[in-house]
Amino acid sequence: GLERLRLCFWQGAGNELKIMSSGFGPYALTRLTRETGGLYLITNDGPGPYFDHDLLRDSQPDYASRSEYLKSIRNNRAVLKLVEAAEFTRAEGVINPRLLFPAPDDATLRRVISEAQKPAAQFDYNLRQMAAILTAGERDRDKITIPRWQAAFDLAFGRVAAMRVRTYGYNIVLAQRKASPRKFTKPSSNHWRLVPSDEVTAGPDVEKGAAIARTYPTRVLEKHPDTPWAILAKAELSQPLGWKWVEQYIPPPPARPNRPNTRSIPKTDPAAMKKAMPKPVVLPKF
Repeated sequence: GLERLRLCFWQGAGNELKIMSSGFGPYALTRLTRETGGLYLITNDGPGPYFDHDLLRDSQPDYASRSEYLKSIRNNRAVLKLVEAAEFTRAEGVINPRLLFPAPDDATLRRVISEAQKPAAQFDYNLRQMAAILTAGERDRDKITIPRWQAAFDLAFGRVAAMRVRTYGYNIVLAQRKASPRKFTKPSSNHWRLVPSDEVTAGPDVEKGAAIARTYPTRVLEKHPDTPWAILAKAELSQPLGWKWVEQYIPPPPARPNRPNTRSIPKTDPAAMKKAMPKPVVLPKF
């Protein structure tokens, strides 16, 4: 929705949470049923985890009028910037980076790495834009009184910081491998794969980002347990922030057999062809 950033989980953990019900109905339909004396009921057989409504009572969405909702957003800069960052992710989209790199020779490896660097560089730029938007509202974070907005801002701020660290490290390891390709230690290996690692590329900015990436989601887990934000925060914290190369062998696709052209032009029987031909149509005379 308007309060959640569209950020995927690169390294597998959390991808099953792409479709996750919060347990609350959508804004327009739920407000319609409330205003007309009805109830909007949610089934519990959908994908993703199930949440106890009693525990989420203080975190339910605001079903006020749209004008009142927009007014409440403008009352706090952190909330306003969270919604702005969420809208930015829907407009710009996200990427799933390439993690497997064929390396039959150095030229092929360099070419594939160059192709992977282009979307990663664009995504890094988008992440810096998101971080700037959220940082502009961070000063008002402690003024948020509604638990839903507290959890949403902390989760977004931590996830953007984590993705910036991962993207920066991704670009660094690609550039290093492109500049100086390494030889395989096993003669059968033919691919390099990037896998998660706890080894994070050093540097003051990276270390600061890594600290934010762990501090903010941890606060979500501690302050808002058993909520949708806590589930996403747990998935975020389960992922390492760094990368490392591992070599592996992937069998090449089987070669297509060269089948000889055995088709031959069938012999024709003139008598049979004459018999099979349609009889000429005789038009009436006028």
